[in-house]
Amino acid sequence: MLGIIGLSANAQRFYADAGLGWGFNAASSSFGENISNTPLNYSLVKGSLGKGFPFGLKFGFMFNENISAELGIGYFIGSEITMTSTRDPQTYYYSVETSSYKASMVRVMPGVKLTSGNKIKPYAKFGFAIGIFGNIIFNNDATGALIVSQTYKYSGNLAMGYYGAFGIEYHLTDKISLFAEVMSINQSWAPGHSIITKYNMNGINQLASMPTSQKEIDYVNTITSADTTRNGNIPSKELKQYYPMSSLAINVGIHFTFGKVMTYPETPEKH
Repeated sequence: MLGIIGLSANAQRFYADAGLGWGFNAASSSFGENISNTPLNYSLVKGSLGKGFPFGLKFGFMFNENISAELGIGYFIGSEITMTSTRDPQTYYYSVETSSYKASMVRVMPGVKLTSGNKIKPYAKFGFAIGIFGNIIFNNDATGALIVSQTYKYSGNLAMGYYGAFGIEYHLTDKISLFAEVMSINQSWAPGHSIITKYNMNGINQLASMPTSQKEIDYVNTITSADTTRNGNIPSKELKQYYPMSSLAINVGIHFTFGKVMTYPETPEKH
């Protein structure tokens, strides 16, 4: 007698996502303070350099309808963290001073995606967040007895972290769907190098007269007594400082699936 004929699915397909979103502050750290002179008031400025605008692509391989391996490649543009000081010009050398930090980086995000459902598919995913080609731009402008404008660029080293996300896909067709998700990225970054790219005093460029040791810094894990003696021809050395790059983001985008789901009968059993 023939056994029951069943169906099984070969759902091994590739897919690609294109998305963008907005990341909010998460795991904030202190960056400085705002100071006002009348009345004298100090207020803490804190945040994360991970706050900002992420966008990018993800490429995945579906082992079956529920489990996928995924690789995301995206670019992140951070929003500014700004501090302003207004002080008594009779007491302080600089009466008005403004400083700001802004970050950007490429993120490589390998991970795993777990999916369920049919036309509407909730999913969860998690993996590593690796930042490469990162930059932090620090600007400082001060007016008073002198007018000074400086820009520092921080770069180098990987920014290591991890991510997790929950979302929903809504399938328009078998190959095209829309998605919306909430993603948490936990990440910090210690740049390996900084350089002064702008230093104007009363409108005159000061960089040409500055030795390398005053313009560039290499950031390391340990410093010896020999490192405290500055050599004018090479960068100075200082201990690494970690900057927060975490965020809680809302992302939306479009999902494309390639290939076909092949359904075929199982081999009949004979009795």
